[in-house]
Amino acid sequence: MDTRELQALYDLALRLSGVHDLDALLQDVVAQARRLLDVDIAYLALPGDDGALTIEVTDGSLGPRLRGVRLAPRVGVAGRVADRGEPVRSADYLADRDLLRSDAVDRVVREEGLRTIVGVPLRLRGRVDGVLMIAQRSVRDFTGREMAFLTSLASFAAVAIANARLITGHRRAAAELTAANDELRRRVDGAERAARVHGRMLGVALRGGGAEEVVLAVSAEFPGTVLLVDDRDRPRVAASGGAVRTAAPPAGDSPAAAFAAERRTRRDGRTVTVPVASAHTYFGALRVTPDAPLHDRDVRVLEGAAMTLALVLVVERAVGDAERRTADDLVERLVAGRVGDEAAFARRARPLGLDPRVPHRVLVVDAADDARVQARLDDLVREHGGIAARLRGRPVAFVRADKDVLRAFAATLGATCGLGGPAAGAAGLAAAHADAAACATVLRSLAREGACAAPADLGPYRYLLSRSGRADADRFVRATLGPLLDHDERRGGDLVRTADAFLGGGRRHTATAAALHIHPNTLYQRLDRITALLGAGWRDGDRALDVQLALRLHRLAADLGGDPPPNP
Repeated sequence: MDTRELQALYDLALRLSGVHDLDALLQDVVAQARRLLDVDIAYLALPGDDGALTIEVTDGSLGPRLRGVRLAPRVGVAGRVADRGEPVRSADYLADRDLLRSDAVDRVVREEGLRTIVGVPLRLRGRVDGVLMIAQRSVRDFTGREMAFLTSLASFAAVAIANARLITGHRRAAAELTAANDELRRRVDGAERAARVHGRMLGVALRGGGAEEVVLAVSAEFPGTVLLVDDRDRPRVAASGGAVRTAAPPAGDSPAAAFAAERRTRRDGRTVTVPVASAHTYFGALRVTPDAPLHDRDVRVLEGAAMTLALVLVVERAVGDAERRTADDLVERLVAGRVGDEAAFARRARPLGLDPRVPHRVLVVDAADDARVQARLDDLVREHGGIAARLRGRPVAFVRADKDVLRAFAATLGATCGLGGPAAGAAGLAAAHADAAACATVLRSLAREGACAAPADLGPYRYLLSRSGRADADRFVRATLGPLLDHDERRGGDLVRTADAFLGGGRRHTATAAALHIHPNTLYQRLDRITALLGAGWRDGDRALDVQLALRLHRLAADLGGDPPPNP
């Protein structure tokens, strides 16, 4: 080789040594071979695991057909080069009968219009790592110097390819090692977080902490918002960054509805909702909306936190049930007048929230043992001070709050409520409860569902709440309805109820008969009998108002039952 060719090889060696991307390197090799040897096309084939060669890159091809062609061992010029490990030339390939042929290769050669094809091995340490090919679309006699130049170029290319593969392998190994280190670091961080959260959860459970502490601990570990809802999806506590936040109802599907059928963790985008449940009881759900997506290991930490929450809530419920029974018993004794030593009673009552020395108002809710109402009363007494209980099938609260607060609270319940007090001392609190219970009963009897009233709101019916008032009302009822009452008592009749229904229904005969489930003729007979007993005019004018008031007082007194408390 002359000086120019040596300089070209030196420049090429420098160029190839700086290319570490294998695909780019292969493309550069064939491009330089085509340029330096001034041929129509150059291409390079690399062996696979099965020994077959695959043409990886081309330069000068008429189309994409040549790239990707597979050459079986010993087939064609490239196959013979790889088999013998030495340069091979074919002056006119399609006419060369000395080579093993392949229809697929012949077809591509024909489509490319190739005539003379030359191949040299990419040898390194006695091993053939590929074949560099050049071809001409006319018959060309390559000189010995050109063949030597091509062989030297292939040797440089073999070294450069080996280096590129080595560097690529190192980079891949480094990337895999970095990824493994990152994954290990994430696993260690996750394990440390899990241990840290578990330790905090265990500490909360062991010292008798509440659900709020658990939620705060979770929010301190998971940036974002953490919300605990109860079994009816009502927000119980929300936290972010280890601090309590305003709790808002959960958006999206109802966790309670979802977990009624299956109790398993749900993921909706970034939000993770974990059921808080024991073996037989669903307490609610822990909903976490993180600032960054959570990994599976983070979800497992949340599931562990939910288990701790379930344990805390089981204990809370057991303690709450015990306190409820204690509160129910204490209020029952107070209302029934079985206080005994008032000082001793006060010592029992104060830890439960009731201080008899301090004025309280009493709220009685005319509802069955509704868990929702009871929970609301518990919240009320926690906020204002006092005690909530269940008494004779009704939720009741003794609260240190003013009347306007209780009226506003009652309006949110959607239930009929009676108010009593303020009062202090065992006797005063019992009397206030009697007033509140009687008010609730009167409102129900008057069909004023959802209303809230204190004794002063009942108008003439308030007299039924005291002994002297009840006696006055009884005298008025006896003076107005005496003959009817006596008739019904002697004969087991129904004239009082008939008169009440007739006047209360606007004196409409058909409607009254339907309400009493009797024939209209029967109604007329009863009305005539009432007229005979009370005298003409009982259904008209002021007399009718007196009769109707007496009927209501009689009905309310029956609903109230028993003796009212003495006058204050």
